[in-house]
Amino acid sequence: MINSLVAYKGKAARIAGQNTHKFELEFADGSTRNVREKDFRFIHPEFTKVNDSCAQADIAILDDFQEETLTLQEITEWLFDEYTAQSAWCTCVLVEDGLYFYWQKDKIYVRPAEQIASIQAKRDAEELEAKTLAHCVDNIANNIFDEQDLAYIKDNQLLIEEKIQSIYKKDSDREPTIDVDQSLYDNFISSKDRKICDQIQHLSVDQMNSFRPNFEDRKLSKLFLNFKARNYPETLTEDEQENWFEIVQSRVQSGENGYLSFEHFEKSLN
Repeated sequence: MINSLVAYKGKAARIAGQNTHKFELEFADGSTRNVREKDFRFIHPEFTKVNDSCAQADIAILDDFQEETLTLQEITEWLFDEYTAQSAWCTCVLVEDGLYFYWQKDKIYVRPAEQIASIQAKRDAEELEAKTLAHCVDNIANNIFDEQDLAYIKDNQLLIEEKIQSIYKKDSDREPTIDVDQSLYDNFISSKDRKICDQIQHLSVDQMNSFRPNFEDRKLSKLFLNFKARNYPETLTEDEQENWFEIVQSRVQSGENGYLSFEHFEKSLN
């Protein structure tokens, strides 16, 4: 599998090495990460740089495969008449989009035509709704109204109020961070979650082993993992140890989310 093209969390990567339990993945920006085999998806045995600019796929061919489950290579050859790293990546992009296919473990399920039509109709409706809402809010901001706006405002008062409030929020310029430690600054903790946090502070090591907090805010469950890893590493399960290792590795090797990597730290000393 060395030098194969794989997908890891939506990113293309090359398998650069392998040890007993993990594979070293190299990404387009030169960063690397050691991951388990179950955490990436095999795309093509020969790595080449790929992109999301894909040739037009022969979608009409899918009529012959409705409700069938095929391999990535089979789907790629039918859609693009060839199985290259780029065409296989394009198939992967289509599958991730979810309109025509979805993953069934390592194979691909072809949706029936009526299901595709239903999904597309829902997407079209959502897109039209978003455009109509944006148009209406812009007109409100500019004190311009037409009959279409008035009818829409009458039927969607709550939605418009929420949209306007989101525009004028004091913190609207700061996008929520994907880093769970930094995400504490994105919003306030509910009173229920605050009580659970207070409870955690009084747990013994033995209690920490079996404690499973039922947070309303899901990011707090990830913060709980980080808390245990920093203060009670002996309580981590094998999966939690793997997750914590990947978190630390991404920060010190790649400098993800603004963290100082080893490389930039060494440069700062010079």
